[in-house]
Amino acid sequence: MVAVDQDVSVTLERIYVDDIELGFTLAIDYSKNQEMVKNEDLVEEFWPRISIKTTDGVSLDEGSMRITPHLDTANHVMSYFMAAYPTNFAGYATIAGLNITIDKISGFEKNENPEPGLSTVEVLAVAKGNWNFTVANKDMEKFAGISYKQKNQSELPVAEGIAYPSGFVVKISDAEKHLALLRQRAKEGKDNSWRLRVEQNGETNYYEWDRGFQEGNITYGIFDYTGYKEDANIYLEQEGFDDVVFQVAQ
Repeated sequence: MVAVDQDVSVTLERIYVDDIELGFTLAIDYSKNQEMVKNEDLVEEFWPRISIKTTDGVSLDEGSMRITPHLDTANHVMSYFMAAYPTNFAGYATIAGLNITIDKISGFEKNENPEPGLSTVEVLAVAKGNWNFTVANKDMEKFAGISYKQKNQSELPVAEGIAYPSGFVVKISDAEKHLALLRQRAKEGKDNSWRLRVEQNGETNYYEWDRGFQEGNITYGIFDYTGYKEDANIYLEQEGFDDVVFQVAQ
């Protein structure tokens, strides 16, 4: 989808959703906006002021999103990858749609030697306009989770693992029991951190716990492994416990 205003073309290139993340990619082509092109050497980046709401009227907090920008001065294009996280598991799975509105694009100064405590400041190259996108649920790319069952017996109350393109979820079926186990291990001076071990093509990689959800007596822990459909052996490690061995559910 493309919206044009103030000689700036903004393209919503892709939008996707799974149970733990909603993400989209924007490309801002300002090659025809002479003021922005003229001030490119002054700015570290151009930054859009964005309002993001579901079509039900619920605002998504831009401040809590993961935003990855990339400035391509050769082609006068600024690209953004933006990812929003729900407050509960499967929080975005059933949204009716999304409204994305940009009303301002600012340039922020390039400071080669910033003073401690000072952030970049807005400079010239400000475009004020209206770039609006409304995307229905049916037009979003949707990714269903792939369920992994526990292959072995473990003291940890793990119900299952669920792989998504945006992360690997470990579902703890009894959060109270798990907490009691961790408290006991803490008394014994053992580390309570989790990590995911992934063995693939003769290599072993480790992925740390990123974030999670607490819903009643169920805990969902999210790890930053994004292999999704890749063929790999996946294990949950926690000191003081046998590894949890995962296998794809049949």
